[in-house]
Amino acid sequence: MSRYFAGIDGGQSRTQAVIGDERGRILGRGAGGPADEMGEAAGSTRLSAALAEAVADAVAQACLPAETSFEGVVAGVSGFDGAPLGEAPSLPAARCTLLHDAPIAQAGAFAGRPGIVVIAGTGCAAYGVDPRGESVTVGGWGYLLGDEGSGFWIAAQALREAMRAEDEGRADHPFAVAARQRFPVASLRSVVRDLSAGRIPRSSLAALAQPILGLAMESEPDAAQIADEAAAHLASLALRTALRLEWLEAPVAFVGGLMGNAWFSELLDATLTDLSFPVRRTAPVYEPAVGALLLAYRQAGLNPDRIESPA
Repeated sequence: MSRYFAGIDGGQSRTQAVIGDERGRILGRGAGGPADEMGEAAGSTRLSAALAEAVADAVAQACLPAETSFEGVVAGVSGFDGAPLGEAPSLPAARCTLLHDAPIAQAGAFAGRPGIVVIAGTGCAAYGVDPRGESVTVGGWGYLLGDEGSGFWIAAQALREAMRAEDEGRADHPFAVAARQRFPVASLRSVVRDLSAGRIPRSSLAALAQPILGLAMESEPDAAQIADEAAAHLASLALRTALRLEWLEAPVAFVGGLMGNAWFSELLDATLTDLSFPVRRTAPVYEPAVGALLLAYRQAGLNPDRIESPA
């Protein structure tokens, strides 16, 4: 009888799940809504619904029966701090482990080996594991007081500048134009009200980061400054993690939505090159959801030589 495992990456913008068999073959992938509980009230179903949706989608994509159960599931969730704030996930698994999303990103990026991963999406954080197995988390303090360099931070910086421009009667500032295109309202004040009321999710605001990076690529001065600062913040996360681990030549992988922007990724490379520490940037081996799957295998005492996706 086949044994099935699942790995889940629960982010602030979306949730992704992968299903694998005991041989390390990925059978299906699925997606769901945001899973983080930041700003959610007690009793929220956001986390449990997102995980269930992503797993059910992966089960369907794998052409498995809807009632399929799993020997082990590992879910990494953005901002997770030891226990669910709202409704606890109920997945059909003999063992289900919830943890912060940083360890699964690290496990995926380095295929279970030592190294430092920097997550740069809606939020941001760094997590490193050294050759002795010691680990450390840096950043990841959330959008209210931290996450400098993240997609949300870039968008918020731009929105602040757009609001200043509107106060000065400069409604044609590129940031104000980009914000009105992203959120089709007559005034930026409506954007602020909708954001405060939760009618605009954090992930939607963070999506404004991409047009801002587009302006930076076109050498718009304010956008270029924000992009430079974002790259410096993310590079700093990597360096502070290396210092905490006392491993200054650690390999570093960057993952997350911002890394899908090739221009910004090159800017980050240049920023790292300008620093005096010899950290080595490397491409991630697997995505975070596969990292979670690797951890699920490890909990069951399995260690597939490699993860294989269907042709």
